[in-house]
Amino acid sequence: MTASIVPAERVAGQAAQSGRNGVAPAPLARPAGARGSALYRHRRLAVLGLFVLALLVRVVALDQSPPSLDPDEVSIGYNAWSIARTGKDEYGQTLPLTFRAFGEYKRPAYIYAAVPSLALLGPTSYAVRLPAALFGALAVPLLYGVAVLLLRSWRAGLCAALMLVLSPWHLQFTRAAREASLLVLSILLLAYCLLRAWHARPADRFRGGHWYVLAGLAFLLALYDYPGALVFAPLFVLVLSRAYWGRLLRAPRAWLGGAVVMVLVLSLPLALQLLDGSARERLNQASIVNVPALRLLSQQRVERDVRDGAPAFLNEPRALGLRGSVNAYLSHFNPTYLFTAGDLEWRHHASDHGQLLLWDLPLLFVGAIVLVRHWRRPAMQAIGAWLLIGPVAATFAENAPHAVRTIVMVPAWYLLAGAGFRSMWGWLRRRSYQWDWLLLLALSAGFYFFMLFRYYPAEQGRSWQSGNLEGYRAAMAEVEAGHYKKIVVPQEFSLSYVYALYATGYDPARYLAQGGSVADATTSFYPGPGPLRFDPFEVRVVNWRTEPRDPDVLFVIEAAANLPQGFKAIKVVPGVTGHDKLQLITAADGPAQSPAR
Repeated sequence: MTASIVPAERVAGQAAQSGRNGVAPAPLARPAGARGSALYRHRRLAVLGLFVLALLVRVVALDQSPPSLDPDEVSIGYNAWSIARTGKDEYGQTLPLTFRAFGEYKRPAYIYAAVPSLALLGPTSYAVRLPAALFGALAVPLLYGVAVLLLRSWRAGLCAALMLVLSPWHLQFTRAAREASLLVLSILLLAYCLLRAWHARPADRFRGGHWYVLAGLAFLLALYDYPGALVFAPLFVLVLSRAYWGRLLRAPRAWLGGAVVMVLVLSLPLALQLLDGSARERLNQASIVNVPALRLLSQQRVERDVRDGAPAFLNEPRALGLRGSVNAYLSHFNPTYLFTAGDLEWRHHASDHGQLLLWDLPLLFVGAIVLVRHWRRPAMQAIGAWLLIGPVAATFAENAPHAVRTIVMVPAWYLLAGAGFRSMWGWLRRRSYQWDWLLLLALSAGFYFFMLFRYYPAEQGRSWQSGNLEGYRAAMAEVEAGHYKKIVVPQEFSLSYVYALYATGYDPARYLAQGGSVADATTSFYPGPGPLRFDPFEVRVVNWRTEPRDPDVLFVIEAAANLPQGFKAIKVVPGVTGHDKLQLITAADGPAQSPAR
């Protein structure tokens, strides 16, 4: 089966050898019959078609699946809207380079990218999710370009691009307001710019030097987008440079040095944030060493070791975390995780589905064979190393395997599959299996989309906090109708304040004029703000025993919470799954009645 790729692979190997000898790289290998192929003649049009298809599958029903905005999306949306309207975040900081949000200090890139859509569309689901959909669609032609530069095959590029269009893993994070969508785009842009620089011809006026500057900007974009990029991006540059070391040594030093200086200077604000602790906050929160269960186990074992005279250092939290990290790393290559079950967080994959399509499996299998057989080639080294470093950022964090922290692996999986497709193409063509193969793709992708749009919203509404936005709109409607004068949110529902702001389209300037968000130092993980007052809302500690029975005050509490004595529910707000999410209660100053729904 793999024999069909030998001529094209030999051309790629000759091109790499020519590059090492200082000769211009060979042009893109064209398999026999490629010049006469209609698809080859219109390959750029095919890439444009894939881009349009990628955009369509990411924007259709964008406000319905996922079924609601989760707290991170609402926080991103309101801060972006506040920047658009006032130039300040919810805490009153002017154009910050890190957003405090719930205390995890979000990177700024996606929030600023969402400012135009929030300014145009206001606080809606479409507005905050639209940038992710655009980033997801733009990643498709970029992956095609990276595949062509690496594999020297336009067919492999089209295959990889098509797989990204339909990727369950990629779609899940480009149909929601996720920084991961921009992270994938920035890593692909980084790879593309570096490969273009290394494949530049001697006749090029700048010898590809300007591509190093663009690569530096892509590197910075990744750093300012997602905390995990702080680990992955430098490793990625190192392994890619190692694969193409000979070409890197011939890089124009002025351009390369300028790009390095630019990265160092523009990353200084992030370095200062690392020193003051704000940029490390999310990393510390997610660290496997800080998991309460692990620390408790360590304490119990250390006490026993000290009592029995055994070496206690083997059971210190860091030692246990290191041993656990091995399992965490390997879990990201588990076929069950990749193809059938996904990770433990339902916001990361559709119902009855893993992170990849089952259709991808044979392509990846053949691609792995090609990678092993041709490991000495720079392209294979780059793809293999990309996969190997992909889980590193998630290895020392809790909840492994974790689809968000390892989404940087997605392009590498499809590049590997592209290498496999290149090998399988001749076999499929000789046996006239092309249409059979496309039918299998349609069935695999069809099942995924059926589960995504049919069952996922109805089954996983709880995971997406469905009902929160509707609950605060219902509470505001009661005030606007003149039934109540104030809405009180108990502070234990600390993340709810941002739902109240986003659901009601609360004017950011008005919110900041009343004090804005105030940090609560009493808790360290997703603390939310301290007591807040933004008319007619009030977020504070509520003592139900001593709370005045004021009929003009409406309380918003979880539907599952017990109804306090002396209060009655006037409305129960369900989520999309039909489960009761919030209830609006007030003083029981009249006869008991069934709450409205």
